Amino acid sequence: MKRLLCVLMFAAAAVPASASIAVFVDGRSLKVDAFQALQDGTMRLKMKNGGSVVVPITRVDRIIDDEVATPELVAEVKKLIADG
Repeated sequence: MKRLLCVLMFAAAAVPASASIAVFVDGRSLKVDAFQALQDGTMRLKMKNGGSVVVPITRVDRIIDDEVATPELVAEVKKLIADG
């Protein structure tokens, strides 16, 4: 069972994170599910639960990966450990 748990943990780590964080030039941040640079000098930021916002690309300092584990993933790993 420990081997299965290790395999699952490595598989989960190999899956690319789908969420990102948009960091703005004024220091604010916004958790986004996807982003897209548009041709008119703007960027579309899509939220996980739907909706999007279009901002001037000059307002976005950088996009970084969100490396925080979601509560669902944590609960799943805890369940696997308890079962094993």
